[in-house]
Amino acid sequence: MSLQSNHLPTGCLLSVVQGRIQWLIVGLLGWLSVGCSPSRMLGRQMMKAPNSYPEWVAPDALVTFALPEAMVRPIPLRSIAVGPPSAHLSYRVIEPADYQLKEDHSTELKGGKTYYHFRYHGVPTPFAEWYPGTVRGTLLVLHGYSVEAETMLPWAFKLGANGWRSVVPDLRGHGQSSGPKVYFGAVENRDLSQLLDELERERVLVPPVVVLGTSFGAALGLKLATEDSRIAGVVAITPYGRLETAIMGIRDGYASWVPKGWVRAAARRLPELTGVEPGQLDPVQWVQRKPVRAWLAAGTGDAIAPMREVQQLRPFLAPGSDYFQTTNGIHETIPLQVEELSPSVRKWLESIR
Repeated sequence: MSLQSNHLPTGCLLSVVQGRIQWLIVGLLGWLSVGCSPSRMLGRQMMKAPNSYPEWVAPDALVTFALPEAMVRPIPLRSIAVGPPSAHLSYRVIEPADYQLKEDHSTELKGGKTYYHFRYHGVPTPFAEWYPGTVRGTLLVLHGYSVEAETMLPWAFKLGANGWRSVVPDLRGHGQSSGPKVYFGAVENRDLSQLLDELERERVLVPPVVVLGTSFGAALGLKLATEDSRIAGVVAITPYGRLETAIMGIRDGYASWVPKGWVRAAARRLPELTGVEPGQLDPVQWVQRKPVRAWLAAGTGDAIAPMREVQQLRPFLAPGSDYFQTTNGIHETIPLQVEELSPSVRKWLESIR
C-alpha cells in the first residue's frame, strides 16, 4: 500500500516503500502542542493526499521497481476532471499488443532487513506487435495507496498480449492526479465511474470491463463492482477486508513506535471524517450488500492484508469467483509478482464474457 514512484536519470522508474506514517507524526506533534485530539488529527493526516508528502520523510527503500522508460514515454498521459470534490485524474490507455514482458526479481539481506528488487523488460511500445480490431475487453487497472500508476504498467503490458486494453489511472491525490485528500472509497468510485463515462464517450471502453486492482485499488474495485453495472468482474490482489486492519498493519511494519491506541482510534474516526457510517469503508461490508464476481489473491506473508482477512471476503462473492494463495513475498511485493500470478489471472479472465 505504500509505494512511491520517482523518475530516475537512468531512464527507469523507481518505486520504493515509503513510511508515510512518519510524516503524520510531524504534524501530530504540532497539533498536540495546542491541545488537539491525537486520533482526529491522525485521521485527518491519513486523509492527506500521498503526493503532497515531502520526500525527505521516506525511510530506506525495501522494494525497488524498474521499468524501461522507453516502454512508457510514447504512451500519452491523458487527464479528466472529476468530482465533487473537484480533482483531475491522469491516466494512460495501453492498447493490446505483444510487449514480450519479462520479470526479474531478487532479494538481499542487509542489516537484518530483506530488500526486494523487481525489474521488468519488454519491447518498447512503438515496436510491439499490435492487435488492431481484436480488443478482448477493457481492464481498469488500479494501484494501491501511496503508489503511482506506473507500478501497475507491467500488468497492462502482460495482459495486453492476451488482447486486453488497459486504462491505468493515478487515483486522486496520487501520482500526477490532483486532489488534497483521499477518501478510502467514499469518493474515489465516483471518480472512476466518471472516467468510465468519458471512455464510453470516446469509444475506448470495450466490454467486458474488469477492474484489476491491488490493495487499496483492489478494495476500490470491489466497491465499484457493487455500484457500476458496467463492471463484469474484479481481479483483487491482496485486498484488505477491513480498513482498520490494514492501517494497523502499516503501523506495525513502519511506525511501531507510534502508540497503537492513537492509530487505532484514528482509523475508527475515518468514516466520520469521510462522511460515511461506521463500517462503510470496509470491503467486507460492501460485498455483503451485493456479491461481486472476483478473483482474489492472498499471501501467507502479508501483514497488511492478512490471508484471514482476504478469506473473509470469499463467502460473499458471486458464482464464478476464484481464489489464489501465494507463499512468496509480502504485501508490497505480491502485486509485483506478475509472472507468478498472471497465468491464473489470464485463465480466470477467459471466463468473463
